[in-house]
Amino acid sequence: MMDSKIRSIIKSLTRRAFALLITVIISFAILDNWETSLLIGVASNLLKTIFYYVHEKVWNRIRWGRIG
Repeated sequence: MMDSKIRSIIKSLTRRAFALLITVIISFAILDNWETSLLIGVASNLLKTIFYYVHEKVWNRIRWGRIG
């Protein structure tokens, strides 16, 4: 069974939204600068979202370890 493309996209976006929040909070705690913290968070999470989507699609094609 595979996830639809839209399901994979929504999963990626919601996961990254939480990661973005964490990245921005940690960056702000270290830098004490909201602008830089947001920039770091957005850049980091944009790239990670793309790579997570690709990773998810690759694993959906691998049958190893699936039951049923």
